[in-house]
Amino acid sequence: MQWPWVDPRNTSRTCPECGHVDAQNRDGEKFQCTSCQHIDHADRVGAWNVALRAGLVLPDVA
Repeated sequence: MQWPWVDPRNTSRTCPECGHVDAQNRDGEKFQCTSCQHIDHADRVGAWNVALRAGLVLPDVA
């Protein structure tokens, strides 16, 4: 199985809830969005965003 190539830039700085990108969203391992205040582990956020970009998961759209 081949995996799609995904540009990893800003994956751990992009909020998976609102899409806001900001270097200040990440502080070490802590992720807190400066726009919507979503909190998570920065590595989990990065992995989720890579999966979204690769089309392996669907975005949560309301």
